[in-house]
Amino acid sequence: MKRLFAHLTFLGLFAASSAMAQSTFTLDTPEGHREGEDVNYCGNLQMKQHMFNTMPGFQESYENDRLELEEFTAEWIRSKNDNNRGGGYVIPVVFHVIHEFGTENISDDQIYDAIDVMNEDFNLGNSDASNVESTFQGMPADVQVEFRLAQKKPNGGCFKGITRTYSSTSSTGSGGGWSNAQMSAVQNAQGTYPGDEYLNIFVVANADGAAGYTMTPNNWVGASMFNGIVILHNYVGSIGTSSAGRSRSLTHEVGHWLNLEHCWGGNNNPGQASACNDDDGVADTPKTIGHTSCNLNANTCSNETPGYWGSVDPNSDPVDNVENYMEYSYCSKMYTPGQRDRMHAALNSGVGGRNNLSTNGNLIDTGTDGNDILCDADFEAEDLVICAGSSVQFNDLTYHGATNWDWTFSGGNPANSTDENPTVTYDTPGVYDVSLTAGNGGTNLTESKTAYLTVLPTVGYPSPYTEGFENVPSIPSTDWMIWNPNDDNSKWEVTTATAYNGTSCVKINNMVNNEGNVDELMSTTIDLSDLTDVTLSFKYAYAQRNTGNNDRLSIYVSSDCGQSWSLRRNISGATLATVPTQNATFTPSSQNDWAHVDITNIVSSYLVDNFRFKFTFTSDEGNNIYLDDINLEGSVGINELNGNVSSFEVYPNPMAEVSTIAFNLNSEDRVSVVMLDVLGKEVMNIANQSYTAGEHKITFDKGALNAGVYVVRLRAGNQDYTKKVFVR
Repeated sequence: MKRLFAHLTFLGLFAASSAMAQSTFTLDTPEGHREGEDVNYCGNLQMKQHMFNTMPGFQESYENDRLELEEFTAEWIRSKNDNNRGGGYVIPVVFHVIHEFGTENISDDQIYDAIDVMNEDFNLGNSDASNVESTFQGMPADVQVEFRLAQKKPNGGCFKGITRTYSSTSSTGSGGGWSNAQMSAVQNAQGTYPGDEYLNIFVVANADGAAGYTMTPNNWVGASMFNGIVILHNYVGSIGTSSAGRSRSLTHEVGHWLNLEHCWGGNNNPGQASACNDDDGVADTPKTIGHTSCNLNANTCSNETPGYWGSVDPNSDPVDNVENYMEYSYCSKMYTPGQRDRMHAALNSGVGGRNNLSTNGNLIDTGTDGNDILCDADFEAEDLVICAGSSVQFNDLTYHGATNWDWTFSGGNPANSTDENPTVTYDTPGVYDVSLTAGNGGTNLTESKTAYLTVLPTVGYPSPYTEGFENVPSIPSTDWMIWNPNDDNSKWEVTTATAYNGTSCVKINNMVNNEGNVDELMSTTIDLSDLTDVTLSFKYAYAQRNTGNNDRLSIYVSSDCGQSWSLRRNISGATLATVPTQNATFTPSSQNDWAHVDITNIVSSYLVDNFRFKFTFTSDEGNNIYLDDINLEGSVGINELNGNVSSFEVYPNPMAEVSTIAFNLNSEDRVSVVMLDVLGKEVMNIANQSYTAGEHKITFDKGALNAGVYVVRLRAGNQDYTKKVFVR
């Protein structure tokens, strides 16, 4: 009989003892890299040994569980008990995405694709299984394990099988040693998803130097949430941030989770000659030293007794099963019948709690018994802020099993739709509600989102533009939008506690912020099309709490109404500070506490009529930050005032209830003044009479004009003069 060798591929466990110091552990050995990759495909041996060295009692417990499971597995394979099971196995799955709003925050579609890939691989649905190397033709096994996203939380609540947790641990790693900070972050934010009820898959930006890792069944973690798989976001599925070449990584890790070894045995490092003396505990996988590329002719342990597996010619030396999912090659396509039997044994053993997953009771409790539960209507817009005249697609996120949809879009065209994912056009600036009623023929659920979509003027406020927040009681407002992804109290807000000028400014209460939190303050549209250059200036005040704080203020600009943004300035750390370091809550007490910034690198391609800018603050847990006196101004193009008019102004702009038109005539002339909308239609007749030479002022009431952009046209003789004005 081949020597059985079970190994551990899991790094982080729950913090069972507060006395054990947390250490940093990163896989940095190159042996486990696949060709062309810079991460270890699987960090098994190093991780196991690290835990043996740092977790008192774990090695003994693990070895006892391993021996018990191997005895059960041997008996299971001998008797093939699962022949009487009457069907395959269903495993409820939850994906926990840990992110900092970067590419690691993968889409639901990428997760759905990952589930599809896993189900194809474990049920012989992968088309490439028929193209295995000739030695193994007819051998790829249908493992008969189906993975289903959970539809119920542990408390019975509605669920789509995906959680999203904002945490800097996504990129910093597990923390190493005794405590897995990534899993703990999810548990603290989402609650506990027991490991004997769900297969928990944690998607991260940094898996401690590996593409993924997990652990073979054992009772040390047993039913805890830490009994799961950690994997890099770009090794999940075949779309989005991943690719077809990396899509079998979860298939590989689930194999470990169900008690499979690498084909060369219990270590991370393929290619070692000593592996011919080790084994994976499976009778129908040839001995091998392991592979990081797809060499189908490899025969690395030819001294192995021939003919012990499958239908291979007993008189020939075996070739390696390079295309096995438990290899590191780029051509993984199959599990063997022996690997299937070993995984089935793990799903029926009490070691590690895997035997509870596919029970009828657990499938009902997790909503994975095959009966979709319509439990929540939901949707999202691909853009939440657009310019008038633009279209936006709405996507139905209802779960589960909706078959009919009834949408209502205030201000939209169409105003109603029965499409699953409709596209809607908005022609008029404003803030609009959206509602969806989704049903399945028996149950109807409604989700309404108030003030959900903001439509900005296509032609923005005229320049020069000034904002001192004196007339902005709160944000978000008509002119200012915020992005507060953590939905917490550390966000841009109006304060009257201080200001550079006047009595108001905006601030972030950074004293209650968390490291890595990002908050944005975004402007409405502004018309810079009449300028030949522009400077964005502002005042700010900020204090570090300690000299190590690296808080960052970034300024971005957009020339397409915020569809894309370009970075213009980063100010961070000690350079950002305008006052000495202080632990007490910082509130500027004089203008000396403020700094002035000029942004001059706004090139001509941004001098458009729907220009926007935004301030992005990234916290490193320093002190508070304040903004005030924002100005956009620049040089106007060549003045086309000629003929009989030497000057022409409209003020204030944006218009007040009563505004003034001022102009100067070189000689007596007949003057008409009208107001036009953006389509050129006359909406107000202001004046039409003869005026003497010299300066004249006309006051007028804006009346019932709707908010938007208008043009005041002054005609003197045969010459027209125009000014854009904005009505709030």
